[in-house]
Amino acid sequence: MQAEAVKATRRRTVWNVLRRNLSLTAGCLILLCVVFTALFPGLIASQSPTDQNLTAMLAAPSAQHIWGTDELGRDIFARVIWGTRYDLVIGLAAASIPFVVGTLIGLFTAYFGGILDTLFMRLVDVMMSFPVIVLIIAIVAVLGPGIGNMYLAMWLVGWTSYARLVRSAVMVEKNAEYVQAARTLGYSHLRILFRHILPNVISGAIVYAVSDVLMCMLMGAGLSFLGVGVQPPTPEWGAIISGGRSFLFNAPWISIFPGVFLAVTGVGLSLLGDGLAKFFQVKGH
Repeated sequence: MQAEAVKATRRRTVWNVLRRNLSLTAGCLILLCVVFTALFPGLIASQSPTDQNLTAMLAAPSAQHIWGTDELGRDIFARVIWGTRYDLVIGLAAASIPFVVGTLIGLFTAYFGGILDTLFMRLVDVMMSFPVIVLIIAIVAVLGPGIGNMYLAMWLVGWTSYARLVRSAVMVEKNAEYVQAARTLGYSHLRILFRHILPNVISGAIVYAVSDVLMCMLMGAGLSFLGVGVQPPTPEWGAIISGGRSFLFNAPWISIFPGVFLAVTGVGLSLLGDGLAKFFQVKGH
């Protein structure tokens, strides 16, 4: 009975949070649809995203091809639906490693300070003085095009923002009374860092990570658009948009529909990030 009461209380708490935070609710609903599409694209699009039909090249939207076809007769609806999986994976994979690495670097360098903190922060300052897209394109240009090198370039550049964000929060928290009390009780540095400080500074990094997923998706689409990211015939939104550049006047649907999907996903992530920021702000008070 007590366990059921706890579960009921949690359900009411979740419902109250979603009811009062419309941005969080709308963002979750949009992203649930996106995630479902990424997990089960075959249930939504019956046609193959890579099969060519040269007798139906640049066909306008119709009952057979509801979003038309591209220059090789491939179904745009199927390519956009299957592309959801690739773009979502790009966003999550490109943001997750910098989130973990940057958070750990910011946590340790701020807590222990000294020469290590100075060296890492000077490195962060140097890297952040250049536009992110320029650094990523330069790294990909050196390593060569491809999704693996695209991930590596994003990882090498993306950790700096998390490190600076977490470091700023830890610099404040490490002098707080609860940290001083933990030191007095003889707790180890690792316990203080991960049991006491990290839970109080991670919220800002989580909110930033949500927006970073969107930025990584846009970055991946941009690199694919430039021809140095995901390579054809993979149905990735940026690559599809790039392929439709030459047909904007006589077959605009090639670029319009993946662009709309990318925009809707971006709105969902933006709403989720805004909702999480409000949630942590209310929780903090």
